[in-house]
Amino acid sequence: MVGCALGGSDPDVVSEAIDVPGLPTVLLTSAKGTTSLAVYQANTGQPVVVLGDTDNDGIFDMLTYSSLSADGELLVDVEDYGMDGQPDFILNFEKNSGSVYYDGSWREVRDLGPNTPRATVEIDGEIRLLHDVLTEIGRRPF
Repeated sequence: MVGCALGGSDPDVVSEAIDVPGLPTVLLTSAKGTTSLAVYQANTGQPVVVLGDTDNDGIFDMLTYSSLSADGELLVDVEDYGMDGQPDFILNFEKNSGSVYYDGSWREVRDLGPNTPRATVEIDGEIRLLHDVLTEIGRRPF
């Protein structure tokens, strides 16, 4: 499908897809004040690269890219807030580890995993929730 408007029953969601068999799918979506452009792995439909305009000012301000296995299993996920070229958050699913770039250095994420939804990061001797640290450094959902 090329240039097909998608959105289902939600009139606030508009998507345009370029989908050519055997090639990665590209999808542009505008929904609820944000815009994203995503490239999906051809054989699995898993996202490989996502650009997001999280504040709807017309400028992409978040980049997420992923390393996937041939079957689409997520191996590593990297996020860059503000798209300044400095990754801000890395999750390594093979090693069950994560790191946050905070105040000029990498900080290890603790208590990471499906059974511990309250992941934390130590900053200057203080244990802080990962969610709060990511919000502070500019992560906005899209």
